[in-house]
Amino acid sequence: MPTQIGFEYRLQTGLHSNSHPQETNSFSSIIQLDGVKPLRVRFAAAHLGKASSILLTSLKDGQQHRLDTEVLKAWGNISAMLNGNAVRMDLLVAPGDEGVFAEVDSVIWPMLNSVSPDRGPNGPALATLCGDDNRVPSSDNRVGRIPGCTAWLISNGAVLCAGHCTDNNGNLSGSFEVNVPASDSDGSPNAAAVADQFPINTGSVQWGNGSVTGDDWCVFGLNANSLGENAHLKFGFFRVSQANPGTDATVRITGFGVDNTPTGSSANACCSQNSSGTCTHRGCNSRNRTQQTGTGDLDNLNTDGAARYWNYDADTEPANSGSPIIWTATGFTIGIHTTGNCTAGSDNYGTAFAFAPLANAMNSFPGGIPRYMDNTSYPGVLVRDGNIFRPFQTLSEAYSTAPNNATVHVVEGTFPKSRAGNVTTIGSGSSKTVTFRAPVGRVHVGE
Repeated sequence: MPTQIGFEYRLQTGLHSNSHPQETNSFSSIIQLDGVKPLRVRFAAAHLGKASSILLTSLKDGQQHRLDTEVLKAWGNISAMLNGNAVRMDLLVAPGDEGVFAEVDSVIWPMLNSVSPDRGPNGPALATLCGDDNRVPSSDNRVGRIPGCTAWLISNGAVLCAGHCTDNNGNLSGSFEVNVPASDSDGSPNAAAVADQFPINTGSVQWGNGSVTGDDWCVFGLNANSLGENAHLKFGFFRVSQANPGTDATVRITGFGVDNTPTGSSANACCSQNSSGTCTHRGCNSRNRTQQTGTGDLDNLNTDGAARYWNYDADTEPANSGSPIIWTATGFTIGIHTTGNCTAGSDNYGTAFAFAPLANAMNSFPGGIPRYMDNTSYPGVLVRDGNIFRPFQTLSEAYSTAPNNATVHVVEGTFPKSRAGNVTTIGSGSSKTVTFRAPVGRVHVGE
């Protein structure tokens, strides 16, 4: 499933310098590619001096992405998504900068409507509604849209999605979008505002076997948005649980699935075809690939060899793949939605956190073997041994239990005792040292 396609597009600004006291617009051009919307611009090379920048402006809605040297590097030399099929590119040269230039080599089509099907147990299952479509619009920014799928934020700074969203080879690119606007009336998705796009850290992607139910998972990280903001710090996160809520517990699926006209009709419907008769567009109304949520009943936890997955009858559609399975009674998440099967008289499925390779990848993100501390009560947990599913609850518990030289990641919250800062070391110079870090969110340690 391609999540983006690049089209060759050559544009060179030439070399520019600025001896004036004010910033000058030294080059301007329209970049346009029919049929490609939204689009991203890829730069083969650029020299932006100390303070010069490239300004890209959507001709559809005026959204802008300004890229200086640091921003261009953080975004991997590719702009944010901009709506429409045309943008204006301006080269803004700062006073005193010399030899400033930019070279475009391609325009990228993010293919937001090229959805990942909710994979059926024996192949694609394109329609996965469990009866009538009970999904309703929602606005939980802990859940974001990625090309073809859905992803969501967890407490240690990681992001989760389905393994088949990576083409089963770690190929995951593009951005994590929140505050996604309505699609066009024909279902064509529109990109979120530039500040609501967080580029995927492609080097952080870990994944399981997306062709096997219960082994279908993906863990990755995000880079900062165009304002330098962290998604977890800005929007919060879900806590995770390996507990079994029990049969008939209510679960919620929130994500960015397909929606057709009339609303709730089968995702098998095709909105448009190319000259060869191949369907090029599914999802035919303004709710298509926007955030929707719905609830259903949990059936049971399946064990198939080493695999672990949940059954439930909450509605999903293609591109819901990767959505959180939320245990509504607690607000904790218990797994990742991956698989559609309701139309076969069965249930939809999702990988459970009891699956060891997924649990290990989550627990070790972004590297090493950190311990965790969180003063929130975790459902069904009697012994807290410091992993992400059973974090230590207090500083004293973490210090006394963690091994020497351990690092403890502290989940957002308020803790007793007078300590301060993002990194606190306890026991330095003694026989045991434990370092406490706050990698995500705000942690208050005081009286």
